[in-house]
Amino acid sequence: MIDEPLQQVIQFSLRDYVQYWYYTLSEDESFLLEIRQTVQNALVQFSTRSKEIDWQPYFTTRLVDDFATHLRVFRKAQQKMAEKEDQKKDKAEDFIDTFFEVEVEMEKCVCRDLVCTSSKDEEGCLKDLCEVLLYLLLPPGDFQNKIMRYFVREILSRGILLPLINQLSDPDYINQYIIWMIHDFSCNYEAFMNVIKLSGNISELEAVRDKAAEELQYLRSLDTVGDDINTIKNQINSLLFVKKVCETRIQRLQSGKEIDTVKLAANFGKLCTVPLDKILVDNVALQFFMDFMQQTGGQAHLFFWLTVEGYRVTAQQQLEVLHSRQRDGKHQTNQTKGLLKAAAFGVYEQYLSEKASPRVHIDDYLLAKLEEKLNSEDPTPEIFDDIQRKVYDMMLRNERFYPSFRQNTLYIRMLAELDMLKEPSFKGSDDGDGESFNGSPNGSIHSSLDDLTSSDELLQINAFISDTGVCNEHGKTYALYAITVQRRALDSMEDMWKTYRRYSDFHDFHMRITEQFENLASLLKLPGKKTFNNMDKEFLEKRRNDLNAYLQLLLNPEIVKASPALAHYVFDFLENKAYSKGKGDFARKMDTFVNPLRNSMRNVSNAVKSIPDSLAEGMNKMSDNMGKMSEKIGQDIKHSFFKAPILVPKTDAFPENYRVSAQLDDNVDDNIPLRVMLLLMDEVFDLKERNQWLRRQITSLLQQLIRATYGDTINRKIVDHVQYMTSPDQVADYVKQFRESFWPNGILAEASLRRDRSIRMRTRVAAKTKLLEIMPDELKHIIGAETTRKGILRVFEMFQYNQLNRRLVYVFLEGFLETLFPQYKFRELFYKLHSRSERMQKYKLRPQPSQAPSLQKR
Repeated sequence: MIDEPLQQVIQFSLRDYVQYWYYTLSEDESFLLEIRQTVQNALVQFSTRSKEIDWQPYFTTRLVDDFATHLRVFRKAQQKMAEKEDQKKDKAEDFIDTFFEVEVEMEKCVCRDLVCTSSKDEEGCLKDLCEVLLYLLLPPGDFQNKIMRYFVREILSRGILLPLINQLSDPDYINQYIIWMIHDFSCNYEAFMNVIKLSGNISELEAVRDKAAEELQYLRSLDTVGDDINTIKNQINSLLFVKKVCETRIQRLQSGKEIDTVKLAANFGKLCTVPLDKILVDNVALQFFMDFMQQTGGQAHLFFWLTVEGYRVTAQQQLEVLHSRQRDGKHQTNQTKGLLKAAAFGVYEQYLSEKASPRVHIDDYLLAKLEEKLNSEDPTPEIFDDIQRKVYDMMLRNERFYPSFRQNTLYIRMLAELDMLKEPSFKGSDDGDGESFNGSPNGSIHSSLDDLTSSDELLQINAFISDTGVCNEHGKTYALYAITVQRRALDSMEDMWKTYRRYSDFHDFHMRITEQFENLASLLKLPGKKTFNNMDKEFLEKRRNDLNAYLQLLLNPEIVKASPALAHYVFDFLENKAYSKGKGDFARKMDTFVNPLRNSMRNVSNAVKSIPDSLAEGMNKMSDNMGKMSEKIGQDIKHSFFKAPILVPKTDAFPENYRVSAQLDDNVDDNIPLRVMLLLMDEVFDLKERNQWLRRQITSLLQQLIRATYGDTINRKIVDHVQYMTSPDQVADYVKQFRESFWPNGILAEASLRRDRSIRMRTRVAAKTKLLEIMPDELKHIIGAETTRKGILRVFEMFQYNQLNRRLVYVFLEGFLETLFPQYKFRELFYKLHSRSERMQKYKLRPQPSQAPSLQKR
């Protein structure tokens, strides 16, 4: 299946790189036939060798490790640049130098700076590499023919490999590829504005601003009448807003007055309040509260509360199993009760006894009451409830704990991760000196700057559902509500338009505003979802009336005045355009299911359940999965209490100066592909910065998220996907794609002209927006919104440096050849090729600390 496209590639290569000049010298065809035969022999040997190799370890482990290590080098280079306060951090050359310095420190024996930054050295390296490959693939007689060998070498290195590497390392090509890969995901307005707000690149902002100005000029030149006027006005308003945001952001960057949001927020009074009970059951929020409690010496109180929470869930599950077996008449032992009692005594000894260090001090009568229960009664899930309530009250009211936490920078960082932090903005003065605080509670700049959708304007808006219809699209039937909107502008002009919304749009909108404005949750009640008979005429009329009442309450002047930043959300919802959902289908379904339960019981299943370090049997790991227990009594309790996390680092400290795969312990019996994928996520989102206790929880949750998506056979799926990608059909498709890319319609593609800078900058913005948009809300809830954004933007920024992309391409090529020819010393060859680097020479002259050789893993 590969023969025909491969033969065409050979034919086109000879035609365009040899024949056009050879026929001016000679008409003898034998030389061309010899070259063709030589290339065919090399390809046959290459194909035969490829079929003998098991590619699964390379694609599931080595390739991912190479990418994760490249990302680690990039992150460490960013950190080093941030420490150089006396230098401009946006100087690309300085950053490239810093990157390769970090590479030397991490790789120890290799620095690829010459091959990535010098065209002459790169061409020399490719020629040397091609000559080695020809030595391995050609018969001795063909290889000894120097003229033939040099021709083939030049064609491979300069005609095929170098153009391919140039294309793959071009940031603009990568950005276009990102957009193409995720073209099915539509970008919403909020994601685009967040990218503009976060951009630190003036060229990006200028490109977007200039395009907005161009579109404004075009729209203002249109001669429109009737309903088109309202559409044009809305488009002009949106473009004016985008233009103003870009100009303000550019002004701030040029003035050097970029602001640390956390520091600025600390100086302003009104921050969102997150209750303590919500903090304790949210993994993201809990991390920051835990760090604070450790700083203030209150960690024993927090760990006691969490331990009791885990004990209660475990006890409930095990006693339910016990009672179920009793009802079935099965033989029972006292093992379950004995283990639960031992666990209860362990909690008491760890936190409440006189031997406890640190000890949780509580009233003597509560302690005596607990001791009596422990000595005279069978264990119950509620045995610690009185003391747990007391400890919770202490954390809530003691000035050292929760009240002080709300005044600490950790609280502000927590709000940022929860996407509840207000953002600073510049208003008023042209010189950018006037700082103000944006009232948008999700960090949006929509209601700042031009105040195009201010609360005063919203007070002039009336809206009601004027009609209801049933639509059928792609076999799905749903109700559609026509909303008539009337707006009176400040100049007394009145606009009127209709917009159409589904119930799912209302539900999504309701979720967004109640998350951002907690006071609305108790005031606004969205009519509930109905699964059956939801297209009945009577039901639709009732829902229309309920949604109308919802709209009128939402537009009530008192509610608008109480939450000024609400104006933008409402105006966006009522605009005459397709509504962009901010929540995924999964999030809306979960909200529909969970919300009724959330008001009546504590969300125990989300609580972080743990057993402290010095509990029974010398356990040295906290549980990462207290709630999951099967029917094996006793054994399951121990498994739940003492289960180790999936990722076990070899040392207490993470080997930051080594490759990512150095964290894999060969003695841990676990599937490598999934572990490597988790290590990659660990590196992308920099989870090592989290405290180790919570990091294990996050790792476990990420594992559960992956398994929920792909099932328990994820390793099998990874392997199957690799086998599919390397199958003959797919390889034939790759060759065809290569042929069409280099020789579209059989003609050598002309060197593509470098696109205009403004187009490239707008492509960057579009690619960033797409990447941020595809991140699921569920991931943000696990690791935090700010961490998710930073991780995605770090990966994106890494691809914006041509030299670094070249380095990644060469790393992949090296790994590929080492896998293809394991019996030859390709690694030593690459060390030798890269040894000419001056950085490598200087590094070898440094005194080297003794390191564990096992960490230098490839």
